[in-house]
Amino acid sequence: MTKHILHLYPNCSLGGMTTVYRNRALDDPGNHYTFMFANDKSGSVAYQSLPNVTLRVSRPDRYEALVEYSTRVSRYDTIRVTSLPRILPKLSASSADIVYEFHSSDERIIEREISELDLSLISKINTPSEFLAGVVRSKLPVEGRGLVEVLPNLVDEVTFAANGPVPAFNLEDNVVPLVWIGRLDKGKNASDFLRVLSLLPQHYTAIVILSFEDHPGRMAEFLGLAASLRVEDKIRIVLNMSQSQIAEIYRYARSRGGLFCSTSLGESFGYGVAEALSSGLSTVSYDVGALSELGPQGGKSRLIPVGDLHGFVDGILSEVRSG
Repeated sequence: MTKHILHLYPNCSLGGMTTVYRNRALDDPGNHYTFMFANDKSGSVAYQSLPNVTLRVSRPDRYEALVEYSTRVSRYDTIRVTSLPRILPKLSASSADIVYEFHSSDERIIEREISELDLSLISKINTPSEFLAGVVRSKLPVEGRGLVEVLPNLVDEVTFAANGPVPAFNLEDNVVPLVWIGRLDKGKNASDFLRVLSLLPQHYTAIVILSFEDHPGRMAEFLGLAASLRVEDKIRIVLNMSQSQIAEIYRYARSRGGLFCSTSLGESFGYGVAEALSSGLSTVSYDVGALSELGPQGGKSRLIPVGDLHGFVDGILSEVRSG
């Protein structure tokens, strides 16, 4: 019998939560998934090829009413809520199993959501890693700690596979590509990546994949720092890449003896690292959050203490030599 699962989340974007949701539906074709979002951030394209998905994107001022109506008139077996603790009372008419999910590693966000969370309305709390489960448990009142269970995120190993198309990226023959992906916010810490790039030999070039970046000021700051470090000519920026295009870039970097780099200051799971490894691309990352939980895959993972720029550089050089 087909199960009906409803996910509630604020933003329909091409960010990390879209990857979480898309992979769940992709891995479970026998059940039906409905995703309801309050903000259209151009992420609907990620779901178009999935026949078992219904997508609803509402205006923010109509979202709660839409959720309340839909859960009253439609049957769902499970309702999964992320980043929306205030929406839980709107689900009171539903007989579904209600699960709250934490995916952010930002402790301030976790504390704020827990302060608004009515534990009596949910049956379970899920996190994607043991690391985040420990953080959430430490913030919950005693009676809520037993609700926390780990539900690991899934990696699309068909798309992010070692074998597959490799694009022509137009880099010189001697260039070693380093891939970095994320937003230009403080948490993803692109500034440290630029500093690492400035310490590397000239033939190292960055392929920077930006997702969900809608702050012009952050882009100007990023480019300004690149100029001040004299690495602006060593950067190739690509925008709004699909999952398959990102996988192709990972395979391209691997074919050129390159690496994936993460200077993130917090990772509740580490999708960028996990997908790079699945594509056979080795990684060098700051040792944060759940990254140490990622098992060996097609590529090798090297973890560096946060802030150790010279250690990061040494890690890159060592991995390139050993590759």
